[in-house]
Amino acid sequence: MSGRGLLPALGGTALGSGFERLALLGDREPAVRSIAARRGPLGPERDPLWDAMLSGEITERGYWRARSEEIGAALGRPGWPITEFMHLLYRVTGDVVRPEAAALVADAEALLRDAGVEIGWLACAIGNERAARFYEKCGWQRAGNVVEHVQIPDGTMQLEVWRYEKRLRD
Repeated sequence: MSGRGLLPALGGTALGSGFERLALLGDREPAVRSIAARRGPLGPERDPLWDAMLSGEITERGYWRARSEEIGAALGRPGWPITEFMHLLYRVTGDVVRPEAAALVADAEALLRDAGVEIGWLACAIGNERAARFYEKCGWQRAGNVVEHVQIPDGTMQLEVWRYEKRLRD
């Protein structure tokens, strides 16, 4: 078999979650340590906000907004925008990609190569700069924008994405 092969997107499996990032923030900022102990399903303490989200009392966005307000107040920045909180979470350490993600990509590339695929390709959400940097570090090159037809419950929808390609065989 020759030609092109698709490498499925890793999405959230490649990136550390907000809960993992919150634990790192708690390690770094003593003022938020007790708040970071309540981090959804991953914290050592029960998280009433998480329970409220699971029961439908608040949305996931509401969960993170409330957590943002708590962290902002603890850091002396009450009322700060949730976007600043998210930027802080993802700047706690330089690399938000799990180390295992590069190994997963390498394994997928090997499978495609062994199947005779010459050029692998993957789709990346337009604007997802973190994922783009990760793929580029793994040797993938942006080939342009493409429109993918994504299955949804009522049929399909068109989604424009960045297409990345990598030569796997000569």
